[in-house]
Amino acid sequence: MSKPDLDSIRHSKTELENQVAELQQRVLELEDLAKANESREQTAQRFDLALWATNSSIWDWDVQQKLFWSSPGNQLLYDRGDDEITEPFDIEDDADPWPQHLHPDDREPTLQHLRDHLAKDTALDLEYRYRMPDGEYRWIRSFGRAVRAPDGTPLRVVGSSADITKRKRAEDEAGRFREAVDNASEGFALYDADERFVFANKRYQELYPEVGHLLIPGVQRETIRQAYFATGAMPNVLGRADEFTKEFSQRLISPGSFDLQLANGTWVKYSDHVLPDGGIVCVRTDITDIKQRDAYYQALFDSETVGVTITRADGSYVATNSVYQRMLGYSGAELLAMRWQDVSHADEIGRIDSDIHAMRAGTGSGLIFEKRFAPKDGGIVWARLNMALIHDESSAEPHQFALVENITQQVEAKQALRDSELRFRTIFEDEAIGIASVSMDGVMLQCNPAWSDMLGYEGGGA
Repeated sequence: MSKPDLDSIRHSKTELENQVAELQQRVLELEDLAKANESREQTAQRFDLALWATNSSIWDWDVQQKLFWSSPGNQLLYDRGDDEITEPFDIEDDADPWPQHLHPDDREPTLQHLRDHLAKDTALDLEYRYRMPDGEYRWIRSFGRAVRAPDGTPLRVVGSSADITKRKRAEDEAGRFREAVDNASEGFALYDADERFVFANKRYQELYPEVGHLLIPGVQRETIRQAYFATGAMPNVLGRADEFTKEFSQRLISPGSFDLQLANGTWVKYSDHVLPDGGIVCVRTDITDIKQRDAYYQALFDSETVGVTITRADGSYVATNSVYQRMLGYSGAELLAMRWQDVSHADEIGRIDSDIHAMRAGTGSGLIFEKRFAPKDGGIVWARLNMALIHDESSAEPHQFALVENITQQVEAKQALRDSELRFRTIFEDEAIGIASVSMDGVMLQCNPAWSDMLGYEGGGA
């Protein structure tokens, strides 16, 4: 019996151990691979769950294959259901549905933006209007980035989209509001809570051209104010800058408004309002015309030649001047407790009231009429009124302003002339003696019946 080959046995054992080790290593690799696959599956599941939970509008455009993958959220965004989809997509194909749904004004700029991103790697951030299945346009914002080959060739573009219709509508409303403010007749300026300049409309800048170069966001209000005072545009400042600054600041923080006249003669009403966040809205109104009108009305009130009244819509008096008061025999205090109807002839109140109502309704620019007054001591006072509407800040409705001219003497003179003519006509017609009037060249002008009968003519002619 031969002896066993120990070297061969040891060699076989070593090979077997190596094979076992390799098998064990392979098992470990397979286990790691299984874990990795499981991890990828879990990641994919988590991604799908995230898309479902957030309705994220994500898309993936395969540029080379001309295919477009759209997530469920992206489908919902465009009202195309809630199932993800992969479909053909080519921006250069005129028949492709997506470009056809773009607003005509946005189509070419949007497509060119995409072309530029593919060719030049420009930023991809689009805002465009897209027509939904119901025909309504919505504003969409899409942004993304191209994945490129080493040579720069675009392989795919990945991105997301969002509905920004509400934001766009808010921007439009804000734009319209900004335009309205910018074109308002009053001047508006806005400062933040730290009194730094934010905004001023056109009218505000027109009122203060001396500091237009300082109306820049961030400039302190006090800097602008002191620069304006230094220009001499406000005459009350001269020689008393510090004192005036204190007075001016105190007025601004006090309730209500106040008026100041600038060196160029312009009258401005100042009014500041503190916002909830501490910001300040400054309102400046040019009241030069109002001041001039008030001066004109005051001059009329002070006049001793014509009566002046201001009455409300119901006829009650707001103010009367001394001429009007003497005309009717009432004091100013007495008239303030009365209405114009109380001192008017009863037969004329309805007609005049109707005419005033028509004027207030906007069917007439003013009124000129004659009427009878019933003065305090009795009798009749005839007057000619020139009436118009005026607006007063203290009243929501306009007042009636009237110039009242006493024409009693003219009316009485005309009536006396008519009475005289009537008496003459009566005597002329009834007199038994023939009476005739002849022109300087001998032409018979008129004759009475007695003259006609005496000469045998008819009709009172010659």
